[in-house]
Amino acid sequence: MPAGEFFAYAANLLKINPPHITDQPMIAQLKKIGVEPGKNFEMEKAEPAVRNALERVPGEAQQLMKWKVPTLSFPRRE
Repeated sequence: MPAGEFFAYAANLLKINPPHITDQPMIAQLKKIGVEPGKNFEMEKAEPAVRNALERVPGEAQQLMKWKVPTLSFPRRE
């Protein structure tokens, strides 16, 4: 799922399920990229630096996961 779609979906979920008071630190972080409870998120309205970072992150995360998987330890199944 593209980042713009993901954060638009998250913003819509925040309309239906308002954040708990203990979620405020995370809500403050989301607000920095334009996701606010009760409001739509529109990727095209985000600042260019934020938009570029959000578009780049999924690929970077995939690469990090590929790099990390060989060193993960999984419980043995018998």
